[in-house]
Amino acid sequence: MLQKNKLQKLLADNYSNIQEQGGTKLQSAQGMADAIVSYAEDAELPAAPLSKVKTARLGQPALQAAIFASFSSGDPTMSPITPAIVAYVVSSFTVFSNTPPTNIGTGVCVMTIPPILAPVTALGMTGASQADVTKLTANIIHASFKSILFSGGLVLGGTPVPAGLVSVPLL
Repeated sequence: MLQKNKLQKLLADNYSNIQEQGGTKLQSAQGMADAIVSYAEDAELPAAPLSKVKTARLGQPALQAAIFASFSSGDPTMSPITPAIVAYVVSSFTVFSNTPPTNIGTGVCVMTIPPILAPVTALGMTGASQADVTKLTANIIHASFKSILFSGGLVLGGTPVPAGLVSVPLL
């Protein structure tokens, strides 16, 4: 199950590590992408009970590259990150299963509410604490991930479900 507090902690840990160690923009982008993906790996498909996303790491390199491009450009709206996160979901949320794999969902996921991160920059520019900035970042990203809808096929208990599902939310 997706947990906002986990994402917030991972983002805060990344920013703290970068500040303490004097990390580069690339290291910061790597850390942010890893935080998002580590959080996303907990996504569950309730239509296939106890199944978690198994393909969450597929889009991580592209996500990281887009975050780095945003950081490198100095774009105060962080606008390249929004389509990157949406594309990450489409490319990486394709297979859900449990262990042993008796419940499987295979299909496509679409994020219906994209994460607009401009308010994060605005908050940071007003001198807000790192905790407040990471909390807002986590809130925005989590709300977007909770808007994801799955469409695809299911195998439940080893038996294929005849009709494909449309617009099933994730947990």
